[in-house]
Amino acid sequence: MLSMTTRTAIALLFLLQLSSPYSINRAAFLRKASRAAVLPLTISTISTQAALADDEAVSTVPSAMPSAMPSVTDADPSFVSKVKKGDLDGKSWSYTLPGKWSAGEGGVGFLDTTKMPPAPSASTISVSVLSAPVPTKDLKGSDILKSFNVPTDTAGSYDILSGSGNEDKYLIAFAPKVCDSGGVGAQMGMGFCEYTKVWVTKAKDGIGWVGSASGPEWKVGGTDLKAVRDSFDIAEAAVEVEVQAGE
Repeated sequence: MLSMTTRTAIALLFLLQLSSPYSINRAAFLRKASRAAVLPLTISTISTQAALADDEAVSTVPSAMPSAMPSVTDADPSFVSKVKKGDLDGKSWSYTLPGKWSAGEGGVGFLDTTKMPPAPSASTISVSVLSAPVPTKDLKGSDILKSFNVPTDTAGSYDILSGSGNEDKYLIAFAPKVCDSGGVGAQMGMGFCEYTKVWVTKAKDGIGWVGSASGPEWKVGGTDLKAVRDSFDIAEAAVEVEVQAGE
């Protein structure tokens, strides 16, 4: 069991790793963290909030984008953000995708069109009614993801690398128990597998937003995916009032 200081160091090293040209390497994090843990660290504990509304039926909204856009740059006038909107449980939700993103092959996933060739930058984005209130104590990454309707299993570790209960904003990464031989999730020398998938979450008024990325996708689009997450917002759905003649 890792100490809180070591876990904090792991989370910091993971976030710093985003700018590295190499894949996410969990074992390297743990090695570095074991050294970094002896240094003074300001530990930012995960804050919590009261539970959200009662459990409600899941209503997942697909967020696949339309046909792929041509490659563009920041200077291109067609490089504009795209607002996605919808209604759930009597509330209107919205979030904003970066203009440089286009749909992946077959409309699956997202590509960063500023890369040549366009590079995968995220796997999925979904909005749904929370299946259960997000846990506020004894936090486990797998339990948090279940509240956001993300399937989990026992064949690996769901580590909370950063998070806040204020808006249920969390960064959770998965490492398999059995590592691939030299491939994705490879063991790098200390009995741990590298992270192979990442989720970022946000909840508001009983509605949950969650985005996911593979390790390589996170290297390309992690910063953008977190910005999309932060743009997620909820408003009361407009109510249409029928006016009778003569009124």
